[in-house]
Parts: sequence; C-alpha cells; structure tokens
Amino acid sequence: MQQRSLSTPLLFFMDVCSFVFAQKPTKVLVSTTSGQAVMLILVAIISQAAIAGCFRGAATAAVHPLHGRTQNLGEILKDLVIPEGVTKICDYAFSRCKTLESIKFPSTLKKIGDCAFQNCANIKELNFPDSLVSIGEYTFYGCASIKKLELGNNVKDIGISGFGWCKNLELVIMDKSLSHVRAGAFDDCQNLKQILYTGTDEEWMNFVTRNPQANLNNVPVACNFKPDAFFAPKNITTSQT
Repeated sequence: MQQRSLSTPLLFFMDVCSFVFAQKPTKVLVSTTSGQAVMLILVAIISQAAIAGCFRGAATAAVHPLHGRTQNLGEILKDLVIPEGVTKICDYAFSRCKTLESIKFPSTLKKIGDCAFQNCANIKELNFPDSLVSIGEYTFYGCASIKKLELGNNVKDIGISGFGWCKNLELVIMDKSLSHVRAGAFDDCQNLKQILYTGTDEEWMNFVTRNPQANLNNVPVACNFKPDAFFAPKNITTSQT
C-alpha cells in the first residue's frame, strides 16, 4: 500500500444510508483550487451533506480528516471525479460547494438526490452517464455557470426546479426516454436557446402535453437529433411549439 504524505489529507465519508457500511470503500483523488490533491474514501452511496462547508451543518460531523482537523473542502473543491461503483448521491451532498467547476460521474450512477449540487455556481458543464435514471428536486438549482446540459439516454424523471435558475444555460440535449419533468425544472433559465431532442416531432408534442408544468413551450426544439452527428446533423427537423 502506497504511503500517504501528510500534505494529502484523507477524508472519510460517514454515510447515513443504512446498508452502505457493508460496501467496500473506494478511494478517489480530487483537486482543489490551490492545486492540492485530496484523497477521499467514498462508500457506494455518497452520504447526505457529505462535504464540510456545504449547506447543512451536519456536513462537518460527516467528514473526518486524517489528523482530526475539519477541512472545509466545500470551500476549496475544484474538480470532482466520482468513482465507479457509486450508485446514488444523496440529498445536499455537495450543496453550495462554490468553487466546484467540474464533475465526472461514474457509469454506475442511478440517482442524484435533492439539492445535491444546489448553488454550485461555478460548474460549467454537465454530462450524465446513461445509467442515470432520476434527478431530484432543486438538484442543480442556481448552478449559474452551466451553459450546456447533456442528459443521459435513460433519465426518466427531473424533480421540481431540478435545473431552476441556471441562468446561463443555453443548450439542453434531451433523450426521448425522459417522461416526467416536474414544475419549474427549467424555470428562470432565461438564456435557454435550444433543446436537441432525440425523438420525433410527434413524440415531443406528446411530451410537452404530458408535462405542461415544464414550461418548455417557447424554447426552439430540434427533433430527431442524433448525438453522434452533433457537429454535422443531417436529419434534424425544427419544431417551434
């Protein structure tokens, strides 16, 4: 086993989700704004309010650094790579990590909980794995720097205000597998210029009819979108609903 230097703090997530303790912990390196590498040990489900300095005070108690110090990682975290094997990110896990810029999600991720990345105002782009099925309420609310959102091929549900107040969001790539978009999911995304939709015009119209609370009627939509032909689309028809 490789020795850890004292300059690389080791953080352990105590998980509030009951069955997680039976899972084998996974190590992952993240970078911080100072360029420092921080070693984390994550269990299969990332716990509620996992990072110290996030929205809930419980976060401080949930993180135990190597030398007994509480490091406010929520204030310095820049790049986050969530390891393979993680299936769920619980509520408020990384809420208000204001320096966080990038996230790499694992191919095993199925659910992101309520407010998990709320007000992480410096995240620039989101690319979800095809394993992801559900995005909770207010999950990415107030992530004001996001310009492009690429939903995975199997997301079925986006909760209330899931991407509300992402005021610089310009493009959403949406798969026809999406069936439920709750009220306010894209509210106050005033710069949203286009949705690229993998389904047909008829499927889009059915989607809008089933989800009037999504308020996507006035956003230009390009249907029949082929992700592998993003830079040279040939079979796209444009709908203005």
